Amino acid sequence: MEEALLDAGLVVRETMKDPILSRVFAYTMEGWPAKLDCTNEEMKEFQKRKTELSTEQGCLIWGNRVVIPVKLRQSVLDMLHLTHSGVSGMKTIARSYVWWPNLNQDLENMVKTCVDCNKFGRSAPALTDHPWCRPTGPYQRIHMDFAGLFQGHMWLLVQDAYSKWPDIVKMNSTKTGALITVLRHIFARTGLPCVVVSDNGPQFTSDELRVFFKQNGIRHIPTPTYHPKSNSIAERLVQSFKNSMKKMWNDSKDLDKNLNNFLLTYRNTPHATTGQTPAIMMYNRTLRSKLHMLTPHDKEKVENLQADKQQQVLQSNPRIFCPKQPVRVQIDGKEWRPATVVRRLGESSNTYDIEHEGRIIRKHADHIQSLRRPIISLQQGNVSDKDPVSVRGETVSEQQDVSPLVEPGIVDPDIELPDNLRDNNDEPSEIDIRDDVIARQQTDDENVNVRRANLRDVPRVNYKMLNRYGK
Repeated sequence: MEEALLDAGLVVRETMKDPILSRVFAYTMEGWPAKLDCTNEEMKEFQKRKTELSTEQGCLIWGNRVVIPVKLRQSVLDMLHLTHSGVSGMKTIARSYVWWPNLNQDLENMVKTCVDCNKFGRSAPALTDHPWCRPTGPYQRIHMDFAGLFQGHMWLLVQDAYSKWPDIVKMNSTKTGALITVLRHIFARTGLPCVVVSDNGPQFTSDELRVFFKQNGIRHIPTPTYHPKSNSIAERLVQSFKNSMKKMWNDSKDLDKNLNNFLLTYRNTPHATTGQTPAIMMYNRTLRSKLHMLTPHDKEKVENLQADKQQQVLQSNPRIFCPKQPVRVQIDGKEWRPATVVRRLGESSNTYDIEHEGRIIRKHADHIQSLRRPIISLQQGNVSDKDPVSVRGETVSEQQDVSPLVEPGIVDPDIELPDNLRDNNDEPSEIDIRDDVIARQQTDDENVNVRRANLRDVPRVNYKMLNRYGK
């Protein structure tokens, strides 16, 4: 503690020497004039407080505070600033002891011009954050940051500014090459963003990442150093992620499981900013979780989906084979060989048991074809077995091997049959026709498969029947 250089006696002497304070002292003792003409700003301040001024032992007093003359004011300022208590602390002390016009401004200027106060002073008051521009769609702007070292690993966190959709990846390395590899995987699922916001970490400021962003048309905005609020979207995600992972650690030590549970829950939780879940904002749907299984309509949806899909398959599948039906089957995936259908494995199944050369083989319907027999259309007239027949615009002989068009044992209802194949009602007997056609199909290996000519008012006949029974 230093010796006092100021006392009340010195204040009294300097007050009487001060031209302004001496006049104020006299006015206070004898009374203020009704009208005072003065241009001095300091005198005006005293005139405003004339009813509050008093004297005590030769000192001018305002309230309980001593009015300090001009000559002693700098010394008083030095005393108040002795401990560098700051503007607020100096003002608090001064309000209990001293006063003069513009005291508060003199105290502020004292602190502003002090080298030590400026060097070790507090940070400036935080300004109101300027909001980011609101994106109009998903992945127009994303924020990313590294979290760690946390639970033994580094973590890359990426969040979309529009939907709040998070992506978190456990990183084994934080080098730029590893970062670019992870970003490629993320962008392959979400698409390339327009803007990427990050801090000034060495990975985000490297030339390699700058080239990667430039090649993909991405604008990179680095935030100011040591100002995490500029990247607050990523910082809040980091905080939520760490808090949840810490709490889940006691129940499970599987980091990947905990991470996936956190992401699924976060994506299905309505966000405070948007009021919607990130999944709906990003993909316009809610991600199905175990909680959905508790609702009855979820089970109904699954059952209806299965039934609709099954009915759709049944209606769109024309290849259905019956037991004992002769077919051709691909045994080794190359050649088609004759076989017989034994049974179908279920009403909606496309798998069949096929008998081929005395052994049962299970084959899919994609490897099975029906054995088809030809139906030929001819104009009435003399037809010889040696005559060529028109097949799809080409002339071929009946010995040529042509792709089958009809199922075995099925007779065209428009075919005219010989009289000996008709019953008493002049209608063909379906049993006789089927037995006869099947017998002919199994013995005749040189049939010709042709389409019936679309001839109006021209009778059509079955060629095999014609050969057997005549015209």
